[in-house]
Amino acid sequence: GDEWALMRAGQHPVGSYLALGNQLQNTPGYVLVENFFDHLEFVYNELVAPADRPAFQAWLRQSFSPLLQQLGYEPRPSDTPEQKQKRAILFFALGNIGDDPQVIAKSNQLLQQYIKNPSSVDGTLARAAVTVAARHGNTALYGQYKAQLQKQLPPEQYYGFFYAMGDFSDRALAQQTLDWTLTPEVRGQDIYLLQGLVGNPKTRDLAWEFVRQHYDEINKKTGGGLGGIYVFLGIAESFCDAQKRDEVVQFFQQHPMPGTERNQKEAVESINSCIALRDQQQTKLSAWLKENSKSDATASGGASTVK
Repeated sequence: GDEWALMRAGQHPVGSYLALGNQLQNTPGYVLVENFFDHLEFVYNELVAPADRPAFQAWLRQSFSPLLQQLGYEPRPSDTPEQKQKRAILFFALGNIGDDPQVIAKSNQLLQQYIKNPSSVDGTLARAAVTVAARHGNTALYGQYKAQLQKQLPPEQYYGFFYAMGDFSDRALAQQTLDWTLTPEVRGQDIYLLQGLVGNPKTRDLAWEFVRQHYDEINKKTGGGLGGIYVFLGIAESFCDAQKRDEVVQFFQQHPMPGTERNQKEAVESINSCIALRDQQQTKLSAWLKENSKSDATASGGASTVK
């Protein structure tokens, strides 16, 4: 936590934080690993230059795939609750951030198993598999998710599939989801699904344009109260570039939200802080990745298989 704070304050390079996180592999429990990967997603989405993303992904796989292989890709009878949590965290990070082909393949397998018999897959791992499979999913899989939402599912299962609808990265599928949010099938209190679409870098621009064009409909659907306003405020904080900041300022000017002026100011300050951090860290991170990232084949001595 201290190292992350020092990095955010500009006193330490982000590479120091990544190197420290790399030492967490044998840490008991899962809390530190979970905290690290929460921050890692921000680093990948906002601080890594697009050209450096393959190197970042390779670093992530070579650093943490061995830990997942040690835990096993499926729960074991001897697993503790902490081991189950750690496995799910690694699945989520390696699948969604690292594009680990083994994790993606296993997630698809677990997903189909989960759809056929939900009790046959550990609930913690199922949530990760549903998300990872969606992030890399195609039209056929999208249809499967929509079909699940037509069933009478327990809330935990229903919302696992529901919020994963915002994880599909294909722009055509994302557009379908955006349009779907305005239909009666999506309740007003569930419109927060839009934040997931804006939070996904691959669908961010598309979702933001949709929100700007359909403000009145979204606001009406949420009842026009603070609940709806906080949907827009949450979306505004998702950005990390000057153009989007200016668009957010214009959005607030065009759509007054009395009583939230301080929240609007904080949202803009959050964007500016992110821009400054990226400008400060991105070149340093690029240099760190050149020194610390190597291909998976080089790191492992060859391709490994799912066990």
